[in-house]
Amino acid sequence: MVLGACSAETTSTDDATGAVDTADPSIVAIVSPNGDPTFVCTAEVIAPRVVLSAAHCFRGGNYDKTGWTFELVVGPDVHAASTQRFPVTLFRLHPDYEAGVVRADGSDADIAVAFVRDDLAVPALTFNASPLPASLVGQSGRYVGFGADDVATKGKRHSEPARVQATRPDVVEMTSSRIPCHGDSGGPLLVTLGGRETIIGVGHTTLVDDGGHCTTSATYTRTDLFADFVGSAL
Repeated sequence: MVLGACSAETTSTDDATGAVDTADPSIVAIVSPNGDPTFVCTAEVIAPRVVLSAAHCFRGGNYDKTGWTFELVVGPDVHAASTQRFPVTLFRLHPDYEAGVVRADGSDADIAVAFVRDDLAVPALTFNASPLPASLVGQSGRYVGFGADDVATKGKRHSEPARVQATRPDVVEMTSSRIPCHGDSGGPLLVTLGGRETIIGVGHTTLVDDGGHCTTSATYTRTDLFADFVGSAL
């Protein structure tokens, strides 16, 4: 069973470390001021006013987002009073994305860019636009997100070591000691390419058990497949 990683949370604390990541200001949260208060997704800043995320963070997934507006939260904890919030003025879903529909090449084009009016005032991250090398399989990296498998921890940014398990035509499959879970959707899978930490994927789905708990691995939409779409936003 697969589940969009920004779905409604469960109450398990199995994967919660309690650590809050303060070292990645370029990884921000997506929330909705007029939507479900439990909704959280993750995004990464790729230009002063542009973020990269998953399309299902804005449409589809496990929430009915009809009529919702969205905000980007800059800071390590969406619940902290000190966070800065930036209204999303526009978001673009990949034109081939349709919630629940898979393209002929096996991808559901689950990728999006979103825009704000004012500079986010954090460094922009680099996304990979080149075909992924075969040597990437087995390589260590990390992922960052605001997700958790429990109510208390969801909404706090965390960074976890990860390992690339496989590269498929549509996604990168990864595993970690703390599997990406509800709220980690849209967040980056980062590895070092050419001596620079680079986004190679955007949080897409997580394997879950019958109880809805995130289990063994997750998939990330490959940025190289959609580099023209992402680059057109810059």
